[in-house]
Amino acid sequence: LSEFLRAYGQKVKASTVLIRAFRNDGTGGTGTGFFAGKPGYLVTNAHVVGYSRSEGIRKPDKIEVVIDS
Repeated sequence: LSEFLRAYGQKVKASTVLIRAFRNDGTGGTGTGFFAGKPGYLVTNAHVVGYSRSEGIRKPDKIEVVIDS
């Protein structure tokens, strides 16, 4: 079981990325995401890229994805 978990953990770590979202007004945020599916979709939470219910929709002007290989 521990070998399975170790191998699975390596796969998950390899697909996890840091996401930084920036707006021209200087606001923004960071969070994590992961690649999924055959075409390599990037999946994250809406609040990471600026979609929050309390603030309404505020699209980021720039999104940076950091991949640590």
